[in-house]
Amino acid sequence: MIKMKANLLGELKNKGFTPKRLLDEKVLSAATLQKLRRREANLTLETVNSLCILLDCQPNDIFEVIATEAEKKRLFTDYWLKT
Repeated sequence: MIKMKANLLGELKNKGFTPKRLLDEKVLSAATLQKLRRREANLTLETVNSLCILLDCQPNDIFEVIATEAEKKRLFTDYWLKT
């Protein structure tokens, strides 16, 4: 599972990018802002790129991977069955 490490809207606001500004300047869509409010990690690579540019950071500064037991089991079982 991929999780957001930080409150990105708060980080953007600290850099002067309010939700209104991001919408008015067509930097991010309303749907993307909603995902950020909910801390949903299902963003496009284009959005991740934009966030990294705005925040002057790298993707690993924003996201972390936390593998669940179900994911590990599914991935490793599938891997061993195919080899």
